[in-house]
Formats: sequence, structure tokens, C-alpha cells
Amino acid sequence: MSLTMEERAAAYVAKMDGAVAKSGGHNQTFYVACVLMHGFRLTESAAMSIMREWNARCAPPWSEPDLVYKIQSAARSAASSQMQDLWAKVSADNRDDARFSRPAEAAEASDAELPPIERPQWPEHDAGRLREFAGVWRESVSSVWLANRSAVDPCRVDAAGFLDVLYPEAEKVLVFTNQRSQGQAVWPDESLPAGAAEGVWFLPQPVDGKYHPNPRSVDKDGKPKSSRRSMESVTAWRYMLLESDEADMRDWLGLLVQLPLRVAAIYSSGGRSVHVLIRIDRPTKDSWDQAKAELLPTLNLLCVAGIDMKAVTAVRLSRLPQCMRGKRLQKLFYVNPNPSARPLCELPMLRDVEADWCGMAAGGVAESDDDGGQWLFDGLGYYASASVRCKNALEDLREIYG
Repeated sequence: MSLTMEERAAAYVAKMDGAVAKSGGHNQTFYVACVLMHGFRLTESAAMSIMREWNARCAPPWSEPDLVYKIQSAARSAASSQMQDLWAKVSADNRDDARFSRPAEAAEASDAELPPIERPQWPEHDAGRLREFAGVWRESVSSVWLANRSAVDPCRVDAAGFLDVLYPEAEKVLVFTNQRSQGQAVWPDESLPAGAAEGVWFLPQPVDGKYHPNPRSVDKDGKPKSSRRSMESVTAWRYMLLESDEADMRDWLGLLVQLPLRVAAIYSSGGRSVHVLIRIDRPTKDSWDQAKAELLPTLNLLCVAGIDMKAVTAVRLSRLPQCMRGKRLQKLFYVNPNPSARPLCELPMLRDVEADWCGMAAGGVAESDDDGGQWLFDGLGYYASASVRCKNALEDLREIYG
């Protein structure tokens, strides 16, 4: 039986954590309201009914007037024409099918029993709305802010180290210097390229490294072409890629850190784009598609941030951080191999990279440093664009050591 939109929304919100006072409770409550108003396009009365059920899990629960205010605030933010007509039918032969989430009692149903496939007509990028969503966080979030919450200091990790952090031993990752090819290296069996004129990419889903017939790509005789980058080569459906080529980086990150996503890594493309890996951990391609469907309300919000929905596919390539794109670094900002769905803005600081690197700079270059202390120059330079302290310390070192 096909579920109504209100039933879908109730099932989705039932999985969301309640708000906790003094722990981002206001942001969490507004986010739930936006999910109902933006993502599921409910009426205010229908949204309030679901909000009341969710409110019972909050600590402490909100008053009725507070809930009404949150819903009305979300409704006003959803009032633009870009937020209308979000849902549209698509043909059943679409290769990127996505299924809506459904209640637990229906979760074991076969694909033949699933409701008809629906797909949103994605909202367009809205720079003004995005800046409103980013709020005060656009001024706070920087490479330094992210590094302080990363599982490891990003500037101490090279490309191989990045893959080591995110992939268990014995898993293989396909790496490209030509994104239209079948890959130039299978890590860790082969060494990684340091860079290329157009940059370096990797397939976020681990693979077996072998060629398989790809029935979705055939030659002139109608026979499947061999591929080691198609879904037949994937051994685990672990990640989803989000990226925005249109948004101001500060606005994009300011919104991102407020969302309850399992962020495994954030890094630049070597240009203006920022790539974000979301940990999904699904056993099959169909269940990966279902995970994408469960994220549809959040993806609607992120479309306002200019994310490229064409990139939100299961076998999309991403930039490999700490490799060079011409003369520019595909720079790692944040990595966490075991992320929770807790918004990044609620994570504690694990280090103070400014204090760490400036403190080491104060000690100077040791005589035992065979490379003349290049590691110290590199570390300060990594954060100099976001930290006046690191920039000044780097300039002082250069004056002393040339």
C-alpha cells in the first residue's frame, strides 16, 4: 500500500533525535520543522501534529507556542517559489532510482512491494537563502575550525594516509588521473599519483580491482563492456558525495556544519568546489538508493546551497585530497572514519592547530632536521590562509631561516 506524504514524514521524523537544551536544541528543532515544511511540503497543521510527537523526546519538551513559532518560521523560509513543486514522477527505467523510506514493519518488503517511485524537482541554488541558513556559522567555520574537530590533524595526512583512515585493511580504492578512464591505480596495490594537470580522483566506494561486464554500457555489437569502476566491481556501498560548485564556500560550510549528517571527510577540489563525503554503510546498491531517499528532505535544503545533484550517484568520482591539481592542492579540511549523525557545530575541539604549529615555530628549526625544517614551514603554510597567527609565524620563520 502506498504511503501518504504525511505518513512518510512521520516515519522519517520518528528516526530523528529529540532536541536537548543547551546542546543545539534550537537548531535541531528548526531543522525538524524545515524537514517537514521544505522536504515533505506538509501543511502547518500536519507538520504540527508530527512535531508534537517528536517533541515528547525533547529534553525538556518545547511549549506549544514555541513549536508553533518554529513551524511558522520554517514556513516563511519555505515560501519562495523555488521551494514549490518539489515532488515529480519519474520513469521507472531511470538508472538512479531512489526509494522513499518507510516504516520498520515494511522495511523487509521486496522491491516489487515498494510504493511507486517518486523524485523531487530539486530547488535551485539561492545565495540569499543559503546565507540566511548559514547564519553565524559562516563566520566561524574555516580550515582551522574544521581541523580542530578532525580525527587527525589534516596537514599531517598525505593522500595514502587519508585512504588509510577511511578504508579498512584489505579494501581497495580505484584512483584516476583521467576521470574518463578505467583508473590509473588500485590502492594499496599500486602507488598513488602525487598530482596531475587536471587533478586526481578516486571512487569512494571500495572495489575488488577486477574488470566485470557492465550491462548498462554496451559496444556496437550490443555486448557489455568490461569495467572495473561500475557497480559490479563495488564491494561495499559506504559513501555518498555532496559538492557545490555554485555556493560561496563559507555559506556552504556554514549550513553543512548544522546538519545531522555522518560527515566522514571535507576537502577542496583544488578550485572553488568543496567535496563532502557522507558515510552511508549499506550492503547493496538498492539499499544505498534507499539511504539517498531517506536523505531527500536534507538534500532539498542542500540544493538551495547549490549542491550538484548529478554528483549524488553511487559510483560518482570525487577528488582525492592531498594530491595536486596543476599547481593547486586538493586540500583536506576534515576527516573522521567513524562519524555520528551529530552536527559538526556540536562537536568538541580535539586540538588547537594554531597553538600547536605556532608553538613549534617558536622553538625554531632543529639542527637535526635533514630537510631544513620544511615540515614546519609546510604545517604553518597549511593554515596560513585561515589563521593570522600561523601566517605571522611563517613569515617570522622565513625571515630567520630564509
